[in-house]
Amino acid sequence: AWARERAVPVSVDLSSVATMRALGSERVRTLLVDLSPAVVFANAEEAVFLDELRVGLPAGTVFVVKRGGDPVQIRQDDDVTLVAVDRVADVIDTTGAGDAFAAGYIVAALRGEDPAGSAVAGCASARGALRRPGAL
Repeated sequence: AWARERAVPVSVDLSSVATMRALGSERVRTLLVDLSPAVVFANAEEAVFLDELRVGLPAGTVFVVKRGGDPVQIRQDDDVTLVAVDRVADVIDTTGAGDAFAAGYIVAALRGEDPAGSAVAGCASARGALRRPGAL
């Protein structure tokens, strides 16, 4: 509510199918409506589960699906955009790559990039995380 009153954009990372399952579809739906996020991040498994729950996102919400080495999928209303991902041959550790992606995406979005450009920035940030041990 504080952020909404001040026109501060909010992002949500779904983070866990187990958490969504424990909350149930009605609670997940209510949280997403109440939070009114500008962007929702999910990995492929979380996106499938959200679709199975039939939880629709508020109109205009950008839904960013991180799919490992496969293209990032960006859904907004009825539009779907795929953003290519440069494969990382020398992966050391995947810990923190999703969070690094979200951070890179958010910084780019706040600088005025469109969702596809923000995803490119997110991918660059994630690549750095993949090449280091642990989450930094």
